[in-house]
Amino acid sequence: MFCTNCGKEIKDDAKFCDGCGQAVKVKEVEVVATVQEVEEVVEPKDTNEVSESKVIEEPKKAIEPKKAIEPKKAIEPKKPVEAEKTIKPEKMIKKEVSLIKPIGIFGFIWMFFLMAIPIVNVIVVLVWAFSKSKNVNKKNYAWAVIILFLFSLAVSIFASIQIGLNFALIFDNIQDIINGL
Repeated sequence: MFCTNCGKEIKDDAKFCDGCGQAVKVKEVEVVATVQEVEEVVEPKDTNEVSESKVIEEPKKAIEPKKAIEPKKAIEPKKPVEAEKTIKPEKMIKKEVSLIKPIGIFGFIWMFFLMAIPIVNVIVVLVWAFSKSKNVNKKNYAWAVIILFLFSLAVSIFASIQIGLNFALIFDNIQDIINGL
């Protein structure tokens, strides 16, 4: 079967086209039998000989839908939540929007300014990274800063070990030269 809108091949039982999303129009085929054809099938011409191909079975009775089962116990309503803890839908929506709202230019300038202040930058990054109520952008920025800090710390430790080993070799060689004189 093909879509009438875009021409893409679609499944026979599909209701919408995968390519363009157009609703698929299903062509209904009507089978109309004449009264004479039905009588020939129902009533065989020769009553003594009934062929198996012309015997029509009685239609099975339709299954009636079951009635809905009523619950034995009434469902108890939930206990009302304290008024202080409830949040109105408008406030929830505003809070969710503030969590995903993009940070503006001055927001980034303020963030960089805070990151330039010693000790304050560590506290601010930890608050942004681990707080649940902060903006997602600030949280991601804080995690990026933490990851870069840990990476640079690991590289610094590795480089310090390498430099220390090189100095030890140099001093060993100098000591060998002095002892050889």
